Amino acid sequence: MRRDAPDTRFYQDVSGLNREFLALLTHPDAGPAELRQLGLPAGIAEALGCLSAHERECVADVPVLLADLGGLGEWAAPSEVAEPAEPLLAPRWVSAVQVFSAALLTYVSQLATRDRLATALCLGPVAMQSSLGGLDFAGIRQVAACGAVRLRARHGFHPRLWPDLLRAARGADQMRLKQCRLDWIPLGLAELRDAQAPSRQGWNARQHR
Repeated sequence: MRRDAPDTRFYQDVSGLNREFLALLTHPDAGPAELRQLGLPAGIAEALGCLSAHERECVADVPVLLADLGGLGEWAAPSEVAEPAEPLLAPRWVSAVQVFSAALLTYVSQLATRDRLATALCLGPVAMQSSLGGLDFAGIRQVAACGAVRLRARHGFHPRLWPDLLRAARGADQMRLKQCRLDWIPLGLAELRDAQAPSRQGWNARQHR
């Protein structure tokens, strides 16, 4: 059966979430400790802060989510792990992260009940988790409360991905900008492949019994 690609509205939603995440990275209270918590080199955040509003929109229009759902997804899954201790972070920034995490989880929990495979490439493999689809308001609030210690920048320390995208956003070469946006997709495919590897291995093992 052929799967339809995500529609225009979906990519608009992803861009909107990216825009809000970039605001966290350039938040007035986001210092070195906060940026380390999000897993992004300080130099990248400084470069983001120097972008114009239009250039930041160019970054937000990457066709994948710039925030990494992984940590939030792990916390959403049933676990005996205690809630992580929150380091000393700026209170206003922590509140902003929690609000963003709640909005992100609400959006993903709705998508998780539809075609999860079609959205996993853009939102990350964790969007396929059934535990996210089962989150109610109380669950979203509980997970979002840990957002400051769970949320991460996607591929934050990749040697080329973020720097190339920011340089392209500042430049006038639209083809280069388009290519830098598309460069995120192969890594998304790799994430999806790696996430599915355990299930494929289990299936192969059953076939060879």
